[in-house]
Amino acid sequence: MKQQSAQQSKGVEVMQSIQNLDQFFELKRPKAFSNRVVLVCGLMAAIEAMDVYVLGVIISPMAKHFDVSLAYFAIVFTFQAVGQIIGTYVIAPLADSHGRRPVILFCTVAFGILTLTSALSPTLPIFIAQRAIAFIFIGGAIPNIFAIASEYAAGQARHRNSLIIGSFHGIGAGMAALAGGFLLSYGWQAPLIACGILTLLSAVLAYIYVPESLRFLAASADRSDALKSVVRRIDPSLNQVRLDLAPPPATAPKMRVAELFTPELRRATLLLWVIGAITLSLLSSIAQWLPTFIHTYGMVDLKQAAYMTSLNGPAGVLWPLALIWLMRRLGISRGMTLNYTLAAIAFSCFALLPLYANIGWVLAIGLGAFLGGATSGFYALCNMVYPTRVRATGTSFAVGTGRVFSLFVPVLGGIAVSSNISVTVVASAIVVPLLIAAAAAYLIGRNADAAPDEMPTGQR
Repeated sequence: MKQQSAQQSKGVEVMQSIQNLDQFFELKRPKAFSNRVVLVCGLMAAIEAMDVYVLGVIISPMAKHFDVSLAYFAIVFTFQAVGQIIGTYVIAPLADSHGRRPVILFCTVAFGILTLTSALSPTLPIFIAQRAIAFIFIGGAIPNIFAIASEYAAGQARHRNSLIIGSFHGIGAGMAALAGGFLLSYGWQAPLIACGILTLLSAVLAYIYVPESLRFLAASADRSDALKSVVRRIDPSLNQVRLDLAPPPATAPKMRVAELFTPELRRATLLLWVIGAITLSLLSSIAQWLPTFIHTYGMVDLKQAAYMTSLNGPAGVLWPLALIWLMRRLGISRGMTLNYTLAAIAFSCFALLPLYANIGWVLAIGLGAFLGGATSGFYALCNMVYPTRVRATGTSFAVGTGRVFSLFVPVLGGIAVSSNISVTVVASAIVVPLLIAAAAAYLIGRNADAAPDEMPTGQR
């Protein structure tokens, strides 16, 4: 303790002894500051998740208000998904050139405003257009919220922050039903207005408490002064900052997407696209069809099936936190391999559903936990594999690939139910992709578990 106080009183000496940002984030004040950043990012993720899922609560009164059938709202969900894909591919990668913070703030403010104005939509087509545009911005924000949270941590601890953000996202999704149901008594517009206001307030919190990513600034050629300013803000005792970090590249790559296919990243990029396609498409499919599957194949009352699947949310919030402990011991790739293997085992129980209806509880809890862990862990894998200079681009394209597949794969669930496809075929159609994802996570281990220090020793 005395030694640490002596070091803090000699700011220059402390910084001269730090050769990379991992060492910096291990210090007491930076570590506390990092926790605050993660908390604010988690709140943003929770509020934006609540905003995304609240539509499922209000579609019935909206259908009455606009005098349309509930089936019409399939168009709303489709346009939202397409908007999110556009934002993921087009806006989110801008964070590699313009910074994580401005992209997050711009997208969050735009999404909040459009959520508010959508509550005032005079017609359903205008509402659909506003939601589609709003989801372009949420597609731009979410990958970068995960990225900036992970970048405010040392080394292998970065995956911990991604998993924490994933748990917050799950909490927000669960809160959508509670908050939406409570506010519906004030009209279908009330939940949207509340979500819009909360989203804008989260942007204010981020503006105050979340500075630009130090890793992004350290990897940028012309942001040395901004880097030192953020370091002094994190630890005011470092009033004269000299950073002994490796110099960034003189010029940024013109085609960041092309850099994803350089020899050192090509294999990891393709594996992440496979993992993303499987994870996000299965998450979407099971979220939509699991109650119906349990009801149809297990001959379970639909109300009972709904009770079973209500445990998805809590399981999806708690398991990612347990994954933090597992990954600390196994490494991120082996932790994710175990997670996907457990998901495959859980869904293999689906084949027993016609014989034992209570297997539905195992399915609901297991898939809620392991698919929730898979989603958070997928972002963690991306953030560990890609270096700072292409992290937003790499993550965005991996997520975008998954979102494209999630548009089409859920249709297969309807085909399975309507065509009376056997329970064994349905189980195999989900278990096999999960095992493929497990193998891909294991193969990506060299890139994720041995992620190089981005800022090795050098002079600046």
